[in-house]
Amino acid sequence: MLINYGLEFFEEDNQDMMALIGYVIDKSEEVLGYYQLPYLHARMGDVEFWASTNRDSEEKLLIKDFNSHSSGPIGWNVIYTGIDITPEQDSKFKKTLMVENKEKKGLLPITILNYDILPGLLKGDEFSVQVIAQPLQISYYATEEEYLRAQQKSSKGEKWAIAVGSLIAANFVVNHEESSYVPGKKYDNDDVVMFTATVTHLYHGKFQMGDTKDNTFIRCFANTQYGEMEFVHSIEQIPKNQQKNIKIGSIISGTCIISGDVALYEYTNGIVYDKEHTLKLLRYTLVKGDAQRLRSVLSETATYKSINIGSPQLVGPDEIIDKINSVHVNSTKEFHAFFAHITQSNENMKYPVGTRCIVLARGDKKNYDSIVFVEMNDYGVISSIELSRDSGYEFRLDANDND
Repeated sequence: MLINYGLEFFEEDNQDMMALIGYVIDKSEEVLGYYQLPYLHARMGDVEFWASTNRDSEEKLLIKDFNSHSSGPIGWNVIYTGIDITPEQDSKFKKTLMVENKEKKGLLPITILNYDILPGLLKGDEFSVQVIAQPLQISYYATEEEYLRAQQKSSKGEKWAIAVGSLIAANFVVNHEESSYVPGKKYDNDDVVMFTATVTHLYHGKFQMGDTKDNTFIRCFANTQYGEMEFVHSIEQIPKNQQKNIKIGSIISGTCIISGDVALYEYTNGIVYDKEHTLKLLRYTLVKGDAQRLRSVLSETATYKSINIGSPQLVGPDEIIDKINSVHVNSTKEFHAFFAHITQSNENMKYPVGTRCIVLARGDKKNYDSIVFVEMNDYGVISSIELSRDSGYEFRLDANDND
């Protein structure tokens, strides 16, 4: 999305692009994710770059992905709907998720550039994200009447326009209509959002490289049903006959990609090591698999045992990770996991009343399969995972999970 920052000239020459990436890497800070692969983050004026990394067969660190973003002031608290539209090539480090706000005023895709620093999101989870809109196409109209006049008529002579203040995932809605949707199919344009909004503020966007700082793009703030949103674009993206309309009070309309950064608040420096985050990570892993992300919170002598099920005790991260991944690969039923507390524990039971735990279900959400007990230190490093089906335990699901 370099064009949005007036930096598309870097893409005209491969050597210039490599020089930009090299400069970003040299000036970057590392933000660690659960795969123990750092995101490289560099701020250059108002422009930010996020590079995800991977390792080759010789364990050398490689750049996998390179993304532009902007360090704007717009932060949203949103709820994950459980709909993941991430392209397969991005699924490890960057995710595009459908979210809604607390008032459920719409469904929007956000591409989270640094997803691996979160323990993992399941349906209904709330999270904070700093967002910007990067227009693919944007027009400025002096008035709402001018905007309405510019809309094309349908074959029946009718005009359809998006209400001012709207952010609409129209492509996603059309692509996923019940009559035409192919289950599991990924659509390239699911993440495209249509917008129409009133401009509230305008600023120059600055790009700095070394001692050189230039105004290379426009930071346009506009009111939407989600609150104020920042749209970042270059002057070249605006038709010449509309550039006179770049002013407060104008109507902007077009299509955009919403880019999100979750490395804020407690996650500013990456993953958080404590009991609560490790529990969230384990819950996510028990549902989704991909247990490799647990390695950073498993002690070298950690044990895994299915009590009352007759399975042997496993020791060490390798055995535990292989076990969890194997269960997911071979299961034909969907997993569900809920936070809970023990409310009754018979005499001589290992875990007393009040113990925090995770309750597993397979298939139906109410088909409770086992209780997962976790022992860890204050930094969230796991020493023991035990699965129990003992009827001597009774539990109560946490309020947020008891739906």
